[in-house]
Amino acid sequence: MFIGIDLICTDKILNTMKILISYVIQGEKNHEYNSEIIDIKLVAPLYSPEPPKSDIEIEIVKWAEIKQSKLKKGEKIIVLKTLKAESVIKS
Repeated sequence: MFIGIDLICTDKILNTMKILISYVIQGEKNHEYNSEIIDIKLVAPLYSPEPPKSDIEIEIVKWAEIKQSKLKKGEKIIVLKTLKAESVIKS
């Protein structure tokens, strides 16, 4: 019998993961650096320490598209880096 254990999820029941996104809002005359921690819901239960990268990447792209839609005309979001927030919070 194989029992799957969610090793990476911050919420073991809902299969969510916290991701730190570092980004820049680039405007016509200036730019602003910022970061945000988001919760990503994973599609399937995890049976390994790492979720499929495609699930994470798809959710980050969705987040960026929503963020972009809220920006003023002439502003653009550029995602610089993403990290698992667990590793950032623990250090």
